[in-house]
Amino acid sequence: MLNRAEKQPLCLFIIFSLLLLGASWSWGGFKPPVASDQSSVLHVKDSQATVSEKLKVIASAAGAASPIATVVEHLHRLNTTNGYLSKDRHKVETNSFWLAEYNLPWRIQINPLRGNYMPKLPRYRETLASQCKICDHNIESEKKPNLRAYDFTLNDQKYFLQESPFPMLKNHLVLIPHEHSRMRADQQNVEDGLDFVSQAPEYTFASNSCYFWTGCSIPGHHHYQAYYSGNEQEKPLPIYLASVALDDEQQEMIRYTEDHGVSLSVLHFPAAVVLLAGEDTEAIAGQAGQLIRTWKKKDRNQNTVNLLIRKKGESYEVRIILRSARYRPPKHLLSIKSEPMGWLELAGMLVMPQPKTEKIRERLISEGEETIQDFMRSINPFKNSQAILELVEKSLHDSP
Repeated sequence: MLNRAEKQPLCLFIIFSLLLLGASWSWGGFKPPVASDQSSVLHVKDSQATVSEKLKVIASAAGAASPIATVVEHLHRLNTTNGYLSKDRHKVETNSFWLAEYNLPWRIQINPLRGNYMPKLPRYRETLASQCKICDHNIESEKKPNLRAYDFTLNDQKYFLQESPFPMLKNHLVLIPHEHSRMRADQQNVEDGLDFVSQAPEYTFASNSCYFWTGCSIPGHHHYQAYYSGNEQEKPLPIYLASVALDDEQQEMIRYTEDHGVSLSVLHFPAAVVLLAGEDTEAIAGQAGQLIRTWKKKDRNQNTVNLLIRKKGESYEVRIILRSARYRPPKHLLSIKSEPMGWLELAGMLVMPQPKTEKIRERLISEGEETIQDFMRSINPFKNSQAILELVEKSLHDSP
């Protein structure tokens, strides 16, 4: 028999054990406590092979949630701690301006990480994979020891994604096929973009063109970009605030609705933009591809497009920005920004390098609206919305 002094500790032990058992009990039955899994945590010293395996586990654990968005959050934390992303990446100056003609805001971002450079074209025409700056051999290389990436499939093709070393937007990504092939701008780009936003609906997909003067800085290797746009508190790019253009009589919006519920709209915007929207991705891609082909046939080897694609609820939106390599900024504007204008500039954020002089900086601030308008007019191949409308109508009747 136990005496009273011996029974007291035993009773306390039994009570404590029952409390632990109750904490692990649910109406669905007994569930043992789950220990936090540290095996998938990314560490600074992890090799690419280790990072790749851990990201696969993380993506698998995401379940019904977007695996790409989950993976990028983990990759971003690693890139922040291992030094891949510059500590100066937030040292940007953003000024907002109002374009009264379009009833839209516009931004000029002065970004010190974007050097004011005009690369020699032959350098960018180099197609050798061994010298390519974005091929997969750059991962964990001597020049980029901290670069880590995530492998995924895009439209049945093997891709990898990495964070941009020069981020201009939240979680700014570069999507790169493992196969080394030249940049293109066609219906395949649209299909790839629709597939990407289906996998990562929190992200906006972007595609530059296939020519240097229309935003393509690395034509030797096909690639895309993407950025996180799922936070409603983030300011949307101005292109997403644009209204539908009116016809010449200022009475009706320029909008069509085709078979399968695909709508086509010409936007009232400083660039030539056509918006396609609907729930049928195959129909959207087909109509977008026809518009791109019609535009490119008008001036082969010069006409091209930039793309912005996002998913909004159950609907998909494809914004096609019509570009021509014949339309370039004049010399006085190139002295301010020599880098060709890509999708981001045409979407409403004019990214500038650090001004060479304080006088140039003051001009950007005091004459921002005029500077923006000058840049946009110089690269727009259309005089008015009616001309864009005629192209859209022609594409609707052209044979595939």
